[in-house]
Amino acid sequence: MLLLSLLIAVAEPPALDWHPEPTAYAAACGDAVTRYRGSLEAIARTQSPSLASIVLPLERAQADLDDATATAPILEHEAAAPDLREAARTCRESARTADETALADPRLFHLLQRVFHGRWARTPIERSLGLRWRSLLVASGGALAPQARRALLVRRAELDAIEADYAEHPDEMLFARAAAARDRLAHLLGYESWAERALAPTSLRTPAAAEKLVERILAEPTAQPHSLDPAPEALPLAGLPDDILAVDAAFLGLRVTHSDLAGWSPSVRVFDVNDAASGDPIGTLALDFDADDPRGAQLLVPRRDDGTGTHAAYAVVRMRYPAPRRGGTMLARAQVAALADELGTALASLVPDTAYERLNDVSPDVSRITGALFADLFPRARDERAELASDAHVASLDLRLAQGGSGADARMAWRALAPAQRAVLVRDAGLVSARNVLARLYAADIAADLGAEPIAQEVGRRYRRLVLEPGGALPVLDELTRFLGRPPDLERLYTPDAP
Repeated sequence: MLLLSLLIAVAEPPALDWHPEPTAYAAACGDAVTRYRGSLEAIARTQSPSLASIVLPLERAQADLDDATATAPILEHEAAAPDLREAARTCRESARTADETALADPRLFHLLQRVFHGRWARTPIERSLGLRWRSLLVASGGALAPQARRALLVRRAELDAIEADYAEHPDEMLFARAAAARDRLAHLLGYESWAERALAPTSLRTPAAAEKLVERILAEPTAQPHSLDPAPEALPLAGLPDDILAVDAAFLGLRVTHSDLAGWSPSVRVFDVNDAASGDPIGTLALDFDADDPRGAQLLVPRRDDGTGTHAAYAVVRMRYPAPRRGGTMLARAQVAALADELGTALASLVPDTAYERLNDVSPDVSRITGALFADLFPRARDERAELASDAHVASLDLRLAQGGSGADARMAWRALAPAQRAVLVRDAGLVSARNVLARLYAADIAADLGAEPIAQEVGRRYRRLVLEPGGALPVLDELTRFLGRPPDLERLYTPDAP
């Protein structure tokens, strides 16, 4: 029997080269893409499909490609040399095109369907890995008829072009066109709306559930501060990330120390993350607060130890703050909360500890819950209810757009949102706003249970073991229920004294 068990091996941090020679970088990327295409073609010709002959080779092939191109999303925007930025952009686009076209091969989908006949999964991790790959192949169009599959590639190219134009010249018309293009894509994949597609893999599941949650929050009276610890209106950035990481690390039983590893620019600070008790490597965390492309927390390389490749995880946080005035850069309360959220999200993304990258890429629900929880644990005031109401307002507009909203809906959303919020709705169309609302409610429930000793190590390590380490191997609600000893209570923020 093939067992996909939790890791006990020690995986060292991945070796990422942030200053490659552009020509060599482009050649290495091209070789990786060619190997990936060849690997998937060999898998598609398999005669006897099984977990070992289909699912595991797919996992290894995509993990190899992801590892080989991990630096591209950063170097595309942050590399100092223009020719390296261009090489990284070309690398990222060629890898994505190869991935989309190769996974749309109907032979792979039909082989995987044959794997599912009989008793194919003997452990929860085997089942989760197989189902994750089935979802990827369906989303890539592998289950579609040839004409629909070709239409899907055309629609994706159309959306890519709109988003690229929007990145250069954001305006109301492109904003509306992006929403309409996503809706057409969803219909091709068999969904009623983009909202249905985006929410299907989350614990919200359906647009109706998301709308009910948002309406419940927006119906609340004027928000009141929830924290009992008042804070000044602004805090200095200097030293703040170290303070936040110290709280997070203590909660999870980790040790975060400055690393000698280089980053992609002089502004980057790199940290080694190890288990506090054993000293075993967990991963690497890189922070850049002068980023040209500030996208917050991002897991570049999930942990891997599948018998063919072994490395710890690598996460980054990219933010951009105004140039410091006399006395240093100061952050408003909302910026402090956002920074704590992103740092907590990134640190948590290093922790998942199964053998495979696909399952170690922790679900968006869990990562946002953990970020919101860490923002709650950091001893600074935050107006949770006001922040939640703000998120809910964005989510209500987001849901309307993602359910086939009209051009008028798009224009209304455009005018109601701040520029940064508009960029999120175009660039990251996974209904992150609705997920953030849910994450804040889950985090408030967990924080209420932690009581007066929120950083007690036994509680934090239990959260790490039951919620974070399983990664994507278990449903989010199952993980939270195991940790809390009961189903999560989404009303806890409004009833903080509930048992």
